[in-house]
Amino acid sequence: MHYIAFALTVENMPAIALFNYSSEGYALLELRQGEREGVVSIEEDGYLFIYINERYQGEMVTIHLKNGEGYKFNIEQNKGRLIVEK
Repeated sequence: MHYIAFALTVENMPAIALFNYSSEGYALLELRQGEREGVVSIEEDGYLFIYINERYQGEMVTIHLKNGEGYKFNIEQNKGRLIVEK
């Protein structure tokens, strides 16, 4: 499966829109909104999509994965950008 993700700001809150695509077209899989000035993430099919609001106060963040593990991430140079980890 192929994915396209967009980092958005919806009503002043960070959000990620995740689509799957194929030769037949596009379909919205999930639209997830985070907390104001916070972090939002989506885990899908072995990929982790992370968006950190530019106003987030902190240097590290821990994303809790579906398997129960925590993924620690240094965010200092990644604020305001969509990050994709496999």
